[in-house]
Parts: sequence; C-alpha cells; structure tokens
Amino acid sequence: KEEAQKRIADTVRLMGLEQHASKSIGALSGGQQQRALLGRAIISHPRVLVLDEPLSYVDKIFEQYIYDLVAQLSESTTILLVSHEMSTIAGMANRHLIIDHTLHECHSSHHHVHYDCDDCQAQSE
Repeated sequence: KEEAQKRIADTVRLMGLEQHASKSIGALSGGQQQRALLGRAIISHPRVLVLDEPLSYVDKIFEQYIYDLVAQLSESTTILLVSHEMSTIAGMANRHLIIDHTLHECHSSHHHVHYDCDDCQAQSE
C-alpha cells in the first residue's frame, strides 16, 4: 500500500496536479482532465501506450511537457500516438502512418512529414 501511495503521489506530481489531487475528475478543467487521464495511463509503466489526441485541451506549456514526457517514455515503452495535427506531433514520432482512404507509411530521417513524402509507401486497405 505504501508503494502504491508513493506511485500515485509521484504521478500526480509528474502531471502537475498536486493542487487538485483531492478533487474528483469531473471538477477538473479539460486540460487538467487530460493530464489526469495521461497520468492514469502511465502510472502502471505499460509496455505499450496508446495516446489518442493527447494534446487536446492542454495549454502550450503542458503541450511541450508532453513532448518531453513522450520522448522519455519512448525509451522503455512502445507508443502509438493518434492525432489529426500532423505538424504538431510529427517531432514526437520516429515512424508515421498516414491514413487517408489508403494507408501510407513514411520513413524519413527528419520529422517534417507531408502527404507525398518521397519515402512513403502506399498500402492497399
């Protein structure tokens, strides 16, 4: 129980929610809810983490924090990140799958992703 309490406290601190720890999730703002849900997703140190629109509702400061956190997590966790904002999340990924009626997998040495990248391979559905 002591270890669980420590892990919870560490995660609350990591998400910057110390001042809101006693509130129910429904009492939090949209950005705070997003932080709480991200904390819930990472508290168990998963081997695979699926993040669907993780930058929704968060402010620019916490957005940058998520970039750094994803980079740190990716050292020990496989992360599948889903977003409509390719330009925003492109720097967070080392592999890109673009789905727009067909599936394109882009491999590039840089993080500038565009729909017709030279290295894209279209795959049929």
